[in-house]
Amino acid sequence: RLLEITYHALEDAGYFASPSEDTGVFTAVMFGHYQNLDAPAGAISSSFASIANRISYTFDFQGPSLCVDTMCSGSLTALHLAINSVCNGECSQALVGAVNLMPHPGKLKLLSSGRFLSPSGRCHSFGIEADGYVPGEGAIALMIKPLAKAQADGDRIHALIRASALNSGGRSSGFTVPSPRAQEKVIRQALAKAGVNAAGIDYVEA
Repeated sequence: RLLEITYHALEDAGYFASPSEDTGVFTAVMFGHYQNLDAPAGAISSSFASIANRISYTFDFQGPSLCVDTMCSGSLTALHLAINSVCNGECSQALVGAVNLMPHPGKLKLLSSGRFLSPSGRCHSFGIEADGYVPGEGAIALMIKPLAKAQADGDRIHALIRASALNSGGRSSGFTVPSPRAQEKVIRQALAKAGVNAAGIDYVEA
């Protein structure tokens, strides 16, 4: 699925008009239940690494190619690593992608036993009535490159990334419980790197 989404992202970015081997691939995934589908012949291709490597192989991308699993933050972690790789000169541009599929009931059983799933079947983010969450499937892919290069290539530019930041929650009130203190810290780091005043932000997606 991610390979198909990647092709559409490359089309939208105008990549095929000026292809480059110097392209990195940074992907994210969680709950690799393909390994539970009893398909030993596909054991190698079911590795998390193959999610990024298959894209690099298909399009002959020769930049860094990796897949990360940081649970819910995976896609933004992949984006952060891609930004750093481009800024460090490891690649001139990067394909960032993430996928979440549920081909095996094991994930739902695990989440249910841990009381992560919402009994009401509704998500009430930040609400006092929140009783869990409802998982879904999806895939996303986007191309990032320096603004000057995107303008020179005549790309369709959807957004500008001012900065990104990355940390972990450390020791919180529970192993799977987020740390508000750590989240505040990483947000402040991103704002400082971007040179943006929090009071000037009109929209936040969480």
